[in-house]
Amino acid sequence: MSMIIERALTNGPEAATDFAGKRLATQACRHSVALLSGLLLLGADTSWAARPAPVAPSPFLVTAETSETLEQIEDQLRVPSFTELLLAQADSDGARARRRRRPSFQRPGGSREGDAGAEQAPVPVAPPVPTTPAPTNDASDGSAGGVIVPVPAPVPVSPTASPPIDEGTWAPTPRRAQPPRIPTPVRPADGGDNEGDGESSGAPAPNPIVPRSQRRPGERPTRQNVPTYENDLPDYEFVAVPDRWRIIENLGVNEKWYDPYNQNTLKGDRPIPGTKDWFINVNIVFDHVLEARRIPIPTGAAGDRGSEVDLFGDGVAWETQTTLLPSISLVQGDTTFRPPDWEIRITPALNVNKVWVNQLGAVKLDPREGDDRLDYHFTLQEAFIDKHLWNRTDRFDFDSLRVGIQPFNADFRGFLFESSEPGVRLFGNFFNNRGQYNLAWFGRLNKDTNSGLNNLESWRDDHTIIANFYYQDFPVLGFNVEAIFAANINREGDEKDFDNNKNLVIPSPVGLIGGHDYEVYYVGLGGDGHIERLNLTFQLYGAFGHDDYNPIAQRSQDIESFFAAFEASYDLDWMRYKAFFLYSMGDDDPYDDKAQGFDTILDNPNFAGGTTSFWMRQQIPFVFGGSVALSGKNSIVPSLRSSKGEGQSNFVNPGLWQAGVGADFDVLPELRILTNISWLQWDSVQVLETLRQQDRLSREIGWDISAGVIYRPFFTNNVVLRASGSVLIPGSGYEELFDERSDEPPYSALVNVTFTF
Repeated sequence: MSMIIERALTNGPEAATDFAGKRLATQACRHSVALLSGLLLLGADTSWAARPAPVAPSPFLVTAETSETLEQIEDQLRVPSFTELLLAQADSDGARARRRRRPSFQRPGGSREGDAGAEQAPVPVAPPVPTTPAPTNDASDGSAGGVIVPVPAPVPVSPTASPPIDEGTWAPTPRRAQPPRIPTPVRPADGGDNEGDGESSGAPAPNPIVPRSQRRPGERPTRQNVPTYENDLPDYEFVAVPDRWRIIENLGVNEKWYDPYNQNTLKGDRPIPGTKDWFINVNIVFDHVLEARRIPIPTGAAGDRGSEVDLFGDGVAWETQTTLLPSISLVQGDTTFRPPDWEIRITPALNVNKVWVNQLGAVKLDPREGDDRLDYHFTLQEAFIDKHLWNRTDRFDFDSLRVGIQPFNADFRGFLFESSEPGVRLFGNFFNNRGQYNLAWFGRLNKDTNSGLNNLESWRDDHTIIANFYYQDFPVLGFNVEAIFAANINREGDEKDFDNNKNLVIPSPVGLIGGHDYEVYYVGLGGDGHIERLNLTFQLYGAFGHDDYNPIAQRSQDIESFFAAFEASYDLDWMRYKAFFLYSMGDDDPYDDKAQGFDTILDNPNFAGGTTSFWMRQQIPFVFGGSVALSGKNSIVPSLRSSKGEGQSNFVNPGLWQAGVGADFDVLPELRILTNISWLQWDSVQVLETLRQQDRLSREIGWDISAGVIYRPFFTNNVVLRASGSVLIPGSGYEELFDERSDEPPYSALVNVTFTF
């Protein structure tokens, strides 16, 4: 076309027209000659096929027998794309690398009979296939001849012989001797049509050829019609090793027993030597607390250092608690994606504590024993066996059974029951782990008076049954809900018990002292999570049951009470602002037939500042020389118990209202500052007026202000430093109860150091 345009521009339109005509005539002549030659070749092929002498079929003759072969040849002769060449090169490089790493005398994945490492005799190389000269036009019989294009024979796909194909003048290149290629035995599930016929050949079934037109878009090219052999693994296979946990040692990475963050047998990263799937996990926790506080302490018979006769004296006290908690767990099973098959855990505890009080008779009932006390206690906080029963789905929804002394928390924040008690617990999950359940029975151990740990020598006739169910991402994504039913059955009405400091705890020394049995049932609903950017936690409880004798009411009563707690928080960058509210119902008539004050089983709540809060951290003595407190240590409900860990529940109490705000500041990745302020008041004061014989008590308790610092110098929980301080600014109701010390606001300050291995 460009030549025609050039002629037109140089010699004019007439010359260009003449030149174009000549070009068209020449091309027509050429096409005519080509068409005539094709017709002659077609006639020659027809006469050749009509000859009676049998000849090999032409590879280009399209018949029913050769149509599939033509598709194979077309697919093999297709020029691969650049992407396919790269993928094929990567496959070839990976196969060569595996063969270099593999010993020449051993095949991976050998049979179970132990022949994987046996040497095999080399297979002799077959001699070159003789070639056949191509026929020409000067055949001896005078018939028309043709040139046969040499085509490589297709690779055999099964032991059966395939029709021969004339290879022309092509001959295969002799190869070097290779190791014997033994086909992989066919599994029974892969036998297909061979199942039940009583015959089984060792060769794998041939892979069907997939024509290019039938491939899925983006499908990688693969070797077709080639059996898979044990010493020619595909890329997605992995070579098995005896111990996958210690394979990293071949790279020069060895464990250090004191390093919990790298490979360490003591932390469950590798099996115990000599075992296949038994692991040991060792944890050691060292916790030390130094605390200073001032609370109203009854003077007792000796008075305030013998110089005062006030009801409450100087309550300044210093206390130190040191606890060592080593824990050893034996675990059997692969726990990476599923629960362990067996777990055995033992956690002993050793506590040493000392307290100094500027008041005689405060640390011991006998004032002659001085104003300080040194005590120690050794016990077991955990000792249980956990058995994985079964998996109900392929997503590892499971059921497990745990028996022994075990920790358990009944709800999100520990409002009802949080302790380590002997019991039997069946637990598991549903719906791809969206739902979890617990069915548990717990007995009761007395707590040591001065350390708060388990006392194995004092088993109580107190039983707790709990059934709860958690469901995640309901009603919105990121929010979890819980439904719970609990029963607490106490049968200690005929018992009498004293704590380690010689104080009466059962029955409670309040009102008309007398033993009692009770049973109370709790129904609750809770939630924890976030809705968009709003973090939300709530817990609701209703309590009902029967108490056969209450020493304050001096009669039997039916229990009907209610509890509610809410907390909402909002994150702004490194700051979290929160607001919280709590209501614990009180009894407005201590002498009627209804006990309406709410009490828990054994709570340890993380709410409204937790242990940094003065109201929750301290046990404030109330009556009977301080043996009955307004609230227990690490408890939020004013239950008027003789002891939180050793006494019985009491459902005739004043109840509580609490509302407050707080803020947490992540100043540094390793430093967090906590602040909280809350307002407290009684729900009802009739019970307090009855016990103290005071009229017109105010309901206001006061303001609880607290702040704390948490510092993790290594950004982990291995070393944690805590410091907190709190003060209760008394309200009119608190001052009326403790008027002798109303000018000395109670406070609490502590420093805590925790080391964990």
